[in-house]
Amino acid sequence: IAGAGRELGRLALRRRDPRAATALLREHLDRQPGDAMAWVELAKALEVAKDAEGAKAAYRRALGAAPELDVAHEGFGLLAGRDGDRGAGFYHLGLAARYRGEYEKALDQLRRALPLIEADETKKAVAKQNISDIEGYLEVESEEGE
Repeated sequence: IAGAGRELGRLALRRRDPRAATALLREHLDRQPGDAMAWVELAKALEVAKDAEGAKAAYRRALGAAPELDVAHEGFGLLAGRDGDRGAGFYHLGLAARYRGEYEKALDQLRRALPLIEADETKKAVAKQNISDIEGYLEVESEEGE
């Protein structure tokens, strides 16, 4: 059964056993490294185990497998913000909101991110494009509602 390891890891985490969850999820990911949700579950287990860097690495792997996975952007954004990287925090929380269809929240977060991510040309370009797309969408939506 393809996702059994992920589910066993999730159950171990619910039982508040991050060590077992981590072991089960790593074993599953050795067999299925493209399982983005398993990377998210591993990140959560690592967060509980107080391994913020390991958790961020797991969220990055989840985003590598599924770039529009809102829960991975949200988890990474929250961790980045807690670690003092407000730019990455706002950026990833903005993308999470966008992928969930929470466009006004996404605009707010991405606008907050822009001045803080000036040095990262890729993130800056993605943020600007998303802001433009959302503004265009919201403008069209408000015109249709009139």
